[in-house]
Amino acid sequence: MSCQDVANSAVDLACAILGENPPANVQDIRDTADVIVTSLMISANICDPDNCDVGSEIDAVIDSKLGE
Repeated sequence: MSCQDVANSAVDLACAILGENPPANVQDIRDTADVIVTSLMISANICDPDNCDVGSEIDAVIDSKLGE
């Protein structure tokens, strides 16, 4: 699986979670962030570790979405 595909999927997941269940308080934000981070950590393991910086890819996808 390409690093770009993993990054796109991770950001889509984060948007879906936050869009469907907007946090109501700080603890909700922390809990949601923990779920997203755990998912991203798992996703990072399926990329080619030598040719993929999934963190940078995810940042680029987020920047792109914020620019839309």
